[in-house]
Amino acid sequence: MKKELLIFIAFFFIHPYFLFATEKDTEEIKTIFDLKELKIGGYIGPEIKHTKILDNNGLLIGGSLGFILNHHFSLGFMGYGIVTEHKLENYTPNDRLIEVNGDILLRGGYGGMEMEYIIFPNYPIHFVLHSGIGIGGLVYDADKWRYKDESYYRNDSEYDNDDDVLESSVMFVYEPSIKIEFNVLKMLRCGFSGGYRFVSGVDLPNTTNEDLSDFSFGLYMKAGIF
Repeated sequence: MKKELLIFIAFFFIHPYFLFATEKDTEEIKTIFDLKELKIGGYIGPEIKHTKILDNNGLLIGGSLGFILNHHFSLGFMGYGIVTEHKLENYTPNDRLIEVNGDILLRGGYGGMEMEYIIFPNYPIHFVLHSGIGIGGLVYDADKWRYKDESYYRNDSEYDNDDDVLESSVMFVYEPSIKIEFNVLKMLRCGFSGGYRFVSGVDLPNTTNEDLSDFSFGLYMKAGIF
């Protein structure tokens, strides 16, 4: 009886060791993310967008740079600037009286992060869901201006003064869009985009968030490893 009991106790303690040793040799540790299956690509490319700024036709030029994960998800950076001239009418300054010699123009741009989900990326024609969020700046720009109690115009070479900014403000931008994209070559894609630009945080005397929030339609190209 004692012999059988000793054999049972020995088996009880030794058996798990052989069991776990076998599992260790035959099975890999399971993880939430399998890096062996992760495929990483990347892209860079320019884009031009048509939109409305101060109720006038405007153009934004910029581009994006990012990484692509498993052909479907992308995460990157984008940036755009206003390249068209937008004259400001009926400017009313915040404080001291200002005298301007010439036109007052609205200038600005923004940049930030973007995310995309690519639907059926291996098809020659496919769709992309895009979302971008960023921060930017706006300025009122004039060739020559001065406070009326000053004796010289700013940005006047005679006085070696290059201060041409009347007002400035920060702005925040959120821009969702949908794209139709074409696989031109294995390392080249181009497409059309359509979305809406939501702007907030503008603090200028004659410009509101609504003056800069509008639909946009773009043409873009991407080169990279997809």
